[in-house]
Amino acid sequence: MTRIFGQDDDIVTDIEAVQAEVDNLDGDAMRGTNLALLAANYATERGTDNAALASVWTSILATALANYTEIRAGYLDQLDFDLAAAIAAIPTTAMRGTDLALLAATYATERGTDNALLASNYTTERGTDDAALASAWTAALATALENYTSDRAGYIDELAAANIPADIGENDDAHDGTTLFGRLKELIEHAHTAQKVYPTQAEEVGGNEGDGVTLTTAAGNWALGTIVEIVPANKITSPFDIHEILIEDVNTQDKTYELALYYGAGDTECGRTRFAATSLKGGVPAVAMATILIPANSRIKGRLAIEDGNSKTIKMSIRYHLY
Repeated sequence: MTRIFGQDDDIVTDIEAVQAEVDNLDGDAMRGTNLALLAANYATERGTDNAALASVWTSILATALANYTEIRAGYLDQLDFDLAAAIAAIPTTAMRGTDLALLAATYATERGTDNALLASNYTTERGTDDAALASAWTAALATALENYTSDRAGYIDELAAANIPADIGENDDAHDGTTLFGRLKELIEHAHTAQKVYPTQAEEVGGNEGDGVTLTTAAGNWALGTIVEIVPANKITSPFDIHEILIEDVNTQDKTYELALYYGAGDTECGRTRFAATSLKGGVPAVAMATILIPANSRIKGRLAIEDGNSKTIKMSIRYHLY
């Protein structure tokens, strides 16, 4: 097309020019005469493979029909009712509970309208009797303070880290110490040091060589006789305790005797025992004895009593352990 509207004013000439241009258009190309191509596109869009389409639908329909059983059909029959009528028949009055009196009573029970009871319980729980509470606490505090003495405060101080090692002590502490190791050593020595006797062998006691010490009862029943020296001072030069009394002879058998022992310059009692000399047992018993731990170089004395008095005598010696 060289021109559609000319620059002149001849309108007829312009119309003729337009018509000529239209006549020259390729009508077949504009409307798409290639029907073969159009048919192919259409076939693709609609799916001309009817066999495949039928196969898919046949499978789906077969599955649906297989699942639609007689029992499931019966379920559908159960839906045949007047839904509106069924809803109208629901007992709405019962559902909402028109018995307001019962509802109110239930509510009252739940919230506890008995305010007096509620107040009482609250009072009990919080303890409004402040005077009684204060009194109880005052008494308890007074008791605690009364029992918290200075001595007991000292016991607590003993738990201080610095005091514990001092109380436990060292492995080489002596038996006469107050530490734990010292006490343990004392127990070990009490049980395991070698036993000794006095008098021993041919040692002379009271003018009799190798003989025991003679003690005499008082004249009265159960009256202790004269005190007699058994071990002289400075004879045993280590701390010791007496474990046993050996009764070497008695002049009266089948009687019960009582023996008291004393130590030191003040003749302090350190142990006491009883024994029976019987003819059935030979009349010479060995008597277990437990005295206190006696200081080194202490003198030991003894006194004797008998059930029927009359100045009876025994001859005795001691068995002891050193510490």
